[in-house]
Amino acid sequence: MSKKNFLAGAFTLALAGILTRIIGFFYRIFLSHTIGAQGMGLLQLAIPVQTLVLAVTTAGMQMTISRLCASHLALGEGRRSRELFAAGTFVSVGTTLLLSFWLYHRAAFFSSVLLKNPQTQELLMLYAFSMPLGALHSCISGYWLARKKTGLPAFSQLAEQLARTGSTWLLFRILSEEGKPVTGAIAAAGSICGELAACLVCLLALGVYWKGVGEHLLFPPKRTSGNGKHFPKSLGRELAGTAVPLTLNRILLTLLGSMEMVLIPQRLLRYGMSQAEALSVYGVFTGM
Repeated sequence: MSKKNFLAGAFTLALAGILTRIIGFFYRIFLSHTIGAQGMGLLQLAIPVQTLVLAVTTAGMQMTISRLCASHLALGEGRRSRELFAAGTFVSVGTTLLLSFWLYHRAAFFSSVLLKNPQTQELLMLYAFSMPLGALHSCISGYWLARKKTGLPAFSQLAEQLARTGSTWLLFRILSEEGKPVTGAIAAAGSICGELAACLVCLLALGVYWKGVGEHLLFPPKRTSGNGKHFPKSLGRELAGTAVPLTLNRILLTLLGSMEMVLIPQRLLRYGMSQAEALSVYGVFTGM
């Protein structure tokens, strides 16, 4: 990659990140005024479960796809790169689907036993729908970064944030006009819409720039590169060699952060606050 292309890609990602942060800043202000400090506290309490699932299934695989695919593309082994992308995406999305299904049906257990707050059950059930979409979006973005194309990850990031914000605002207006209570569920539903928008953008890009994506995902090609060389290392071994250490590291970091986020409201309850007071205080300090 030339210095000019590197700087252009870095600028594109940085600009998208800044715009996303600005939109997210005003989005959080809107949420805090809409669902209140208690609602923000419930949202922050449910997020660690979602983050942990994605750390197990997606975080390490996204970086693995980006690294390995870039390496093979640099060597002119485009077919091997596509194989790794297809295999990594299948593993990531497949495991996310399984864990999301489990989370959806065990949401009552996680909310009452792990989070110590049954009110988070609805949020966990909604987040279970967004996680497979997030896994697919992350893997495709990782592959695009490996191809030195930063436009798609940047645009999908903006599309996700805009769709999340717009859908949450629309749900708020609908519930307000119908006189129904507005809860943190509108934010969880907005998360589904945001991930869906990002996935549609990524899948559209794959359909336009990689016409054979369906064939590679449904019918794994032979384990040879475009120039006919044989690859002795299996896809699974190559993916696992990079993904496992990265995933374990991300799981450990996420666990430590999640424990802190889950324990704070419980400590507030222990020292005399009511459930509503603890959530309100927690929402004020973590929601902004």
